[in-house]
Amino acid sequence: MRSLATPLSFLLFGLATAQWTVPGPVVLDGSEGSARQVTGLASPLDERDGMSLSEARARAVITANGTGSSTLSVTLDPAPSILVPGTEITLIPATAHPAAPTLQVNGFGPYPIVRATTLPLDSAEMPVGAPARLVFDGERFHLLNNGARPCPTGFTAATNNLCVADSSRAAADFRNASLQCAQLNARLCSLSEWAMGCQRVPGFLATVSSLEWVDHATNSQDQGKLAGIDRLTQVIGCTFGDTDVRTALRRFRCCTTR
Repeated sequence: MRSLATPLSFLLFGLATAQWTVPGPVVLDGSEGSARQVTGLASPLDERDGMSLSEARARAVITANGTGSSTLSVTLDPAPSILVPGTEITLIPATAHPAAPTLQVNGFGPYPIVRATTLPLDSAEMPVGAPARLVFDGERFHLLNNGARPCPTGFTAATNNLCVADSSRAAADFRNASLQCAQLNARLCSLSEWAMGCQRVPGFLATVSSLEWVDHATNSQDQGKLAGIDRLTQVIGCTFGDTDVRTALRRFRCCTTR
């Protein structure tokens, strides 16, 4: 069949605002790729308007499995020639990611993934195996998912808004324990948070091997509060506690808000 690419291109070029109506299918079967395409299409304004591939991809939701951790990679099929702003991808991560992950699509990027316009993601905000909706703005991918923010890697949810560390950290004095938690974008667990995690997180007590610092006031300026073990009986429990001088080296665990 004779190619219609040349007369069609001429018509579209010469009549930029015209419409072309035909009673049946138009087959473009030229031997070259350039003879099998319609070029010069503007963005569609009506549901009956023609649409270019870039417009179609920008308006399409594409599901893809992501590999990697700090830089996640996806391969779309067919591969895009460029990444068009507005492209939406439903990403299914295969592994947990650290804080501030980036995304590479068919070799394009990597681009940062953000939430709330510009904030980088915290670790594990896109849970493994759970679809995460992302939209590209030309410079970054925005996470569109709603719902409760998951706990960072190494933390478990104790309540709707509280994440408690899965285990305590190496012994430190009270001040350095607080500083180490702050470096994790977390805080030293308060006595009530520690007890909440102890009572609600399965396996919590199995991780308690000694008294742990908690952020709680005492009746002495020189002492800090401890939780986890009855010093007299050495019984481990969620409601036991004690005090010690703040310079003592004790294990501790961090908490953060979801």
